[in-house]
Amino acid sequence: WPSGALPVTTVRADEAHYRRKDMPADQRDIISRIVAQVMQGSEGMPISVCVMSPSYRDETCLRVMKEIEKTIPFQEEPKAFLKA
Repeated sequence: WPSGALPVTTVRADEAHYRRKDMPADQRDIISRIVAQVMQGSEGMPISVCVMSPSYRDETCLRVMKEIEKTIPFQEEPKAFLKA
């Protein structure tokens, strides 16, 4: 199946967290601990949209991606990747 991904925004500072304390106790497991660690410092990472179309419909996939690109002109450089 034809598919593609394109960035539309980046993670904001107010989104770069995963509050385990707000979760039900039975969901505070090792996975939630790992996710909380991964989310720290995620500010500036790109958030992408994935597009997929049925087999042999490559043009449809590309057309949808082009429309998304025109509607949401992503111009930012992902700062998270540029840290030295």
